[in-house]
Amino acid sequence: MKKCRVFFMLLMMLCVQQLQAQDPVLKPEKVFQLYFNAYVRYDNPSLDALNVYNSRFLDTESVRDQNFSDKVDHLTKIFLSTLPDQVAAACQPDARNYFSALLDQLKNADYQIKSISDIDDQQLAGQKVTEIMYRINVKVPSKPLDMKGKDIRKFSAAEMKKHLKNLTLHFKKADKQVVIANTFRLYQKYKDGNIYYWNGGPEVLSWNLEEAYFKNID
Repeated sequence: MKKCRVFFMLLMMLCVQQLQAQDPVLKPEKVFQLYFNAYVRYDNPSLDALNVYNSRFLDTESVRDQNFSDKVDHLTKIFLSTLPDQVAAACQPDARNYFSALLDQLKNADYQIKSISDIDDQQLAGQKVTEIMYRINVKVPSKPLDMKGKDIRKFSAAEMKKHLKNLTLHFKKADKQVVIANTFRLYQKYKDGNIYYWNGGPEVLSWNLEEAYFKNID
């Protein structure tokens, strides 16, 4: 296990060193790729690469950490808060497995950029914003679980555990491809005659995709 951690750290250092050696000016599609990998795929080397990139034109701001385990815990906590305390305590591991399986589908989604355009920001006079229109291909279960006439808020702990296990398996076997279209903005910053791209609240990238994904689940 220790060897794996050492190898992972060396891999991240190599990725950062490679980015440092490259041309400091990145095209918007490359910057978007780093944001997508860091905030949708929870890829740590991409997060590190973004911090290296941002350090070239931002003095103190860096990209905030985006941790898959923390996101799963957050969604699990919200779900369990709607259940009776005894049921919630008994079902915490199963709820966590469910949300992990659900978010894994977004982690594994492919994206395609449809267009990239510069627009005027009405709130920031004279500043251009690069708007990226993209879409992802993600899988959802083709057949919803039969829950007709059932109210999960009245489930016993045993019933809820069984329901969550079925949901987890349901999403691990998701077989229906859906397309979700969305946009992401990169703000332009000028320094030393170069244009740099950044977004101060990149969490919105994952939030918007998660919201759209949940709407596609029957």
